[in-house]
Amino acid sequence: MKAKPLLVFFSPKFKDHDTGSHPENGKRMDAIAQRLRQDFAEGELEWREPRLAETEELKLVHTDAHIQHIQSIAAKGGGMADPDTIVSPASYETGRLSAGAGLSAIDAVCSLKSGCAFVASRPPGHHASANRAMGFCLFNNIAIAARYAQQKHGIRKALILDWDVHHGNGTQNTFYEDDEVYYLSTHQHPLYPGTGMTGERGKGKGEGYTRNLPFPPLTEPKRIVEAVSKALEEIAAAFQPGIVLISAGFDGHKDDPLGNWLLQEEHFTALTEIALQFAERCKAQFVVSFLEGGYNLTALAASASAHCRAMVGKEATQKSD
Repeated sequence: MKAKPLLVFFSPKFKDHDTGSHPENGKRMDAIAQRLRQDFAEGELEWREPRLAETEELKLVHTDAHIQHIQSIAAKGGGMADPDTIVSPASYETGRLSAGAGLSAIDAVCSLKSGCAFVASRPPGHHASANRAMGFCLFNNIAIAARYAQQKHGIRKALILDWDVHHGNGTQNTFYEDDEVYYLSTHQHPLYPGTGMTGERGKGKGEGYTRNLPFPPLTEPKRIVEAVSKALEEIAAAFQPGIVLISAGFDGHKDDPLGNWLLQEEHFTALTEIALQFAERCKAQFVVSFLEGGYNLTALAASASAHCRAMVGKEATQKSD
């Protein structure tokens, strides 16, 4: 039986978000696209063009003021949304496209009734909160996608697994009081943005639906992988999502300039397989992965390829009656 292709949402227009020599730049897109085209045979990947997110879709997570602020900076010729986050003249539209890529992926897997997708987009998203751009992120792509899956497709529960070396504070903030989106993050600490301690577990009805696994610099990769595996085993006993979303940051790689972890391609393969096994255990129909960090181009491309290889041919479990 022929393996099911992995849907890859990508556009050369992601390079229009012009950040110059900033670590998060358009060369990341070239590196990933070239490596995936090199490593995969015809039919293993299905490349799809994303659509723009509508303003109302951005509002699933972000305030009017935030959306207008990013649009205004772009319209004035660009500037800084915060000390780390560049807005170029095309960044508002590119940010809409990056968020829209996630929505396109959700629509695609839902139309197929099950499946996996990789959103290879920029700017990344997991640091962006309702009213603030930060950490290279303008709009929170994965958070918007989770809300969209709930509202457009009736997928009531979602799990977000974030293995970027930096804590996804924006995603955590979005769902901190929510009991229908479980946020699990492993990340380096101490490191930007300084959030993501084990005591941050959610609030109100969301208490217990946020879980953080911080590890110090130079942690043995096996410890990180095993901690994620154990956490997902425990979560599966009590939380049954219909969709699994992954903030796939590859800046935990040993060669990345912005982190101090020691992960290699094999560890991203292992983390991906653990996420897929969790989805199967929970009978989650869909797995959608979102590119976050990764700033050594060679390591980024190799890690993204390993991640996609683990997902090729995988089909999320059909929902039981």
